[in-house]
Amino acid sequence: MDANELKEWNKIRSRELKEKFLKSQKILLTDYGHREFEVMDFTLAEEMLNKYSLEELEEEVLADVELERGNKQNGCLIALNVLQKADGDKTQAGIILHDIRNTMIAYYDYQIEIEQIRSKALRKLDIELERS
Repeated sequence: MDANELKEWNKIRSRELKEKFLKSQKILLTDYGHREFEVMDFTLAEEMLNKYSLEELEEEVLADVELERGNKQNGCLIALNVLQKADGDKTQAGIILHDIRNTMIAYYDYQIEIEQIRSKALRKLDIELERS
């Protein structure tokens, strides 16, 4: 491979690395967005646990389903789910909710950390390619 071919190959490879880097950055932004959205759902669920009883949450969800509104926040459904698992015990439901929330945050944090490593590696490869 002569110098011109190598230079052209490096340009193509650099463009590919930049595209992969941008894709990785888009994934990162999506992961951050999903994480924040989920945190809001769990915050709403916690508020609903404090405010409503199991029966009240069940009535809200049933009315929503019956009227086919389908607009109940996930927080309401999460609160109902943990209250049902805890047989209506709000203290136990709070513990379950806390554990699930921490697991969700750990999952997204892990995904974000992995994607940050990928982005950094892609950027490093591109810089090294530009130097050659």
